[in-house]
Amino acid sequence: MAVRLDCNRGFASWKSSGPNQLQFGPLALTRALCPQPAMGDRVAGDWLSIRSYVLQDGHLFVSLMADGGIYEFEPFSAAGPSDPPS
Repeated sequence: MAVRLDCNRGFASWKSSGPNQLQFGPLALTRALCPQPAMGDRVAGDWLSIRSYVLQDGHLFVSLMADGGIYEFEPFSAAGPSDPPS
């Protein structure tokens, strides 16, 4: 899978052993210094602890093992700003 955490981009493997179960492999991530506030370092540190997910209203919610917390992700849009009308 491809991921963007703050200004960094990366890749990881994933697997699902059952409904709503999710486990990621090691994260290969660029190490750019992102402007603050940045959550990428925290998410990257918790990456291997993610164990389950729920999709709701187009957002991905991932849960950490042992009730360690939940992260919410929204779809990334590569679309740029629209041109102003002429």
